[in-house]
Amino acid sequence: MQPSPPTSISQRIITRYFSNSWIFLVIALVLGGLVRWQVIAGREFPLNDGGYWYVFTKALVENHFALPEFVQFNGRALPTYYPPLAGYLLALISSLGNIDILSLLLWVPFFLCLSMILVFYTFTLRLFEDQLIPRFAILFFALSPLSYRWFLMGGGVARSMGIIFLMGALSLLLSKDNFKPKHLLAGLFAGLAVLSHPVAGLLVAVCSLVLFFIGRVSFKSLIKFVFCTGVVITPWLTLVISRTGLKPFVSAFMSGDQGLTEFISSIATSQIYSAIGIFAAFALIGFCYGIIQTKSFAAILFFTMALICPLFLGCGFGCIPIALMSAEGAALVYQNMTLSKNSISATTIVLVFSSFIFLGFTESLNSARVIAKQSMTNEEFKEIRNLRLPDDAGQDVLVLTQHQVVGDAVGEWLTAFTGYRSVLTHQMGEWEGGRESFLQIQNELEKITKYNYYEKIKQLLVYFPNLSYVISHDRIDESSSSNSTSINRFYATEVKGVFK
Repeated sequence: MQPSPPTSISQRIITRYFSNSWIFLVIALVLGGLVRWQVIAGREFPLNDGGYWYVFTKALVENHFALPEFVQFNGRALPTYYPPLAGYLLALISSLGNIDILSLLLWVPFFLCLSMILVFYTFTLRLFEDQLIPRFAILFFALSPLSYRWFLMGGGVARSMGIIFLMGALSLLLSKDNFKPKHLLAGLFAGLAVLSHPVAGLLVAVCSLVLFFIGRVSFKSLIKFVFCTGVVITPWLTLVISRTGLKPFVSAFMSGDQGLTEFISSIATSQIYSAIGIFAAFALIGFCYGIIQTKSFAAILFFTMALICPLFLGCGFGCIPIALMSAEGAALVYQNMTLSKNSISATTIVLVFSSFIFLGFTESLNSARVIAKQSMTNEEFKEIRNLRLPDDAGQDVLVLTQHQVVGDAVGEWLTAFTGYRSVLTHQMGEWEGGRESFLQIQNELEKITKYNYYEKIKQLLVYFPNLSYVISHDRIDESSSSNSTSINRFYATEVKGVFK
């Protein structure tokens, strides 16, 4: 006996559209693309960070693509122990197309960030037998600020490549096809993830072990996967360790400053991760359901990422387990709602999930606007690029702008463009240790307002005795205006003339 056809419009919508994967994917790409475009619209320069990649890519081109032993960054010769693949991609495109590296640091992360949506969807199709979960997952992933905030930045080229290769490797590892080069290709992708970003490399190990633990990957497949990955990364690891030893890797591994409590708190807030606030209920349901099931990849991965190394949750990589848990929660709610076969229930389903998409898109757009507003403007970029201090000025400069304190993007680009040493720029500093001193100084600087700049900065001279200039949006001391040189949006204040 044939089932009766749907009788109401809402039931027809559910039958026709909720079962169509392509519709969900198209919606995710369109809405996700609009949100990501909102962040970079009108920009002429990279978003936030990327100064290191600008310097490193230039060094690669000048060195004819041979990995240099050092690059000059932030006033010192920095060993090239960071995974270099992103720099090679930028250098290759720049050389072949004669394209400015700054333009590449704006547009390459954008297109890679869009590609992440497609690769994530492929991964979820392999991970879940219930095909409803990938449809929800792709919407959560596309609209979550966690999936684009860190990936659209100039340095996002490395993060995006890392997450793309990571999910590509896991998709191949989960593939049920028995073609012979499967493990070779999975290992190749995993190796490229390691060569793209350190967190992606660590997550290769964590994710593959979690899949083995829940019974999705056999021990034999895991061994083949590890071996092929090792073959890909061994030349680079051998070269770097022979130059620097293991200390940089240990320092980088221990540099995370965002623990489980802080990360969970950020999920529930309605600030920079505001779209997650709408999805938080689904994520909580998915997490609890996953714990009960005991073999939920998303729940185990989230907990493992937080407990083993908080660094895993930084740099946006937490978007993977969060989107998966939210999708599992949404699918569970949907399945319970569809137990009722009457038209009222069908209408409710359409209204609930249409509202979810609309509100998620709206909140994600708001977050995108906040991210764009908090970033360096085109005018600030131009001014920092052309900044020149007196010839007798020292190299140490303190950057205090209206963006953030430690790790300010203005400071990173200042050193990339001019060669001055920005004393509070810690990019790549996590590989050399000493992050604790940065955090101590950050606690002091976060108390600074335009009303007490003078006294606070005077105290900081204990940390930076060779400081020559302070770059800020406000005059440090109105009574000493003769010592402050206006550079449009910034003031360059000579330390020896003001702080006595």
